[in-house]
Amino acid sequence: MRGLQRRAERYVRRVVRQEWQGSANLDEDSLIQSLFGAGEEMALDKEPGVGRIRGLAVGDFGGSVLDIEVVVLPASTPARLEITGNLGETLRESALAALTLVRSQIQPPPPECDLHIHVGESGIPKDGPSAGLALSLAIMSALTGTPLNRDFAVTGAVNLHGHVLPVGGIEEKLRAADRAGITRVLVPQGAEHLLQRLPAASQNRLQVIPIRNLDEAWSKTRVE
Repeated sequence: MRGLQRRAERYVRRVVRQEWQGSANLDEDSLIQSLFGAGEEMALDKEPGVGRIRGLAVGDFGGSVLDIEVVVLPASTPARLEITGNLGETLRESALAALTLVRSQIQPPPPECDLHIHVGESGIPKDGPSAGLALSLAIMSALTGTPLNRDFAVTGAVNLHGHVLPVGGIEEKLRAADRAGITRVLVPQGAEHLLQRLPAASQNRLQVIPIRNLDEAWSKTRVE
């Protein structure tokens, strides 16, 4: 925390100096890079993986990329679902709904098993419905043994019929994906135009893909 305070103080001094010189830059990306370092997430592992995907979140300091992992374990009696990662009630309910959705989609039905769902950055509280699509994809990947491409990031709520629903903070999430070196982002249909709010360089690097339902997202992210 003290290190963050020192970086914030340096940033304020730099902005005051630039303001005096007539060259101040107060955009969100410069603030985040000053506080947390440029390219903070550039070392992301992009190898395909089973039960692993990246979600996007928005917090007090803007957008961030979250690793979501799902592991299949031998069934207990009764079967158990473990959810970890400092999650709020809405996000935990999204995980439960995602599991119900995926079990209804897989044919033949998967055998009984335990699942452990973990959302990264355990020290940071997380909540909201916007990880529903990412959770559904990770669960489906884990239950079917199908690897997912990990140069994607995903945001969007999802209902029990697999329809992708709108979520907020898309602009901040796209900025976070770009900072992380992610090149493709799945967003709810109708939100793709928000890419135009980013700098031209970010628009050139990012491919924003509108998604209507879980089937579309699955076809885009799974490794054939």
